[in-house]
Amino acid sequence: ILRDTPNAAGQYEAIQQTTQPLPPPGYLWWPDSLDRAVFDQYEGFILPTIKRGTVASYEANAEAYEAWKEAHPEPGSDSGPDMSAYATWDALAAAYNEGVQQV
Repeated sequence: ILRDTPNAAGQYEAIQQTTQPLPPPGYLWWPDSLDRAVFDQYEGFILPTIKRGTVASYEANAEAYEAWKEAHPEPGSDSGPDMSAYATWDALAAAYNEGVQQV
């Protein structure tokens, strides 16, 4: 099953398994026959086509996905915040510890 609405960024939550005969309110059927590779690749940023409460097909919402990735850079990437101040604190802590050990 899949939530029937995405979050404010346009991302759908992960597809969930259910043993219920009908999806709960606010959810759609995701048929087992529908490939989810693009869903996973675009981390839930999709544009679904819905027929009678079931996701019949979908396509990637590449524009929303790229905007989200830009706003949430991966840890360690160059596009993240400037971490040079932390390196300075690490150097000061190392110098302090070295001085303490010499006493």
